[in-house]
Amino acid sequence: MSVTIAILLIALSLLFDNRPVTTGLLIGSVVSITSFTSIWWTISLVFQKKENQNPLLTVLAILVYVVKLPIIGIALYIAFQHFKINLFALVAGLTVMLMAVVLIGISNLIFKRRVKAAK
Repeated sequence: MSVTIAILLIALSLLFDNRPVTTGLLIGSVVSITSFTSIWWTISLVFQKKENQNPLLTVLAILVYVVKLPIIGIALYIAFQHFKINLFALVAGLTVMLMAVVLIGISNLIFKRRVKAAK
């Protein structure tokens, strides 16, 4: 869902032929999706209850969780140095995952109410 929202936003910005907005949306979306994926992987790995789980893998997951934010900060600094980026488009790109989660939650609420009404 988040990839679909990101692609739609980027395609819409391409229609207006505004390169800083497109670059901001692209970088923000990639950072947002990558951040959410790494958090999801870390949480699923740390809270997994398996007897044969390698403890070094758990330490790696915690390390990825801790080091993720400085890496994102460095990546955004480099992006601002080398590209012309619209700040508001970057923020919109960063909220792609939040928009996807909210839309999925709303659709689940609507679907559950329809199922209850049908019964």
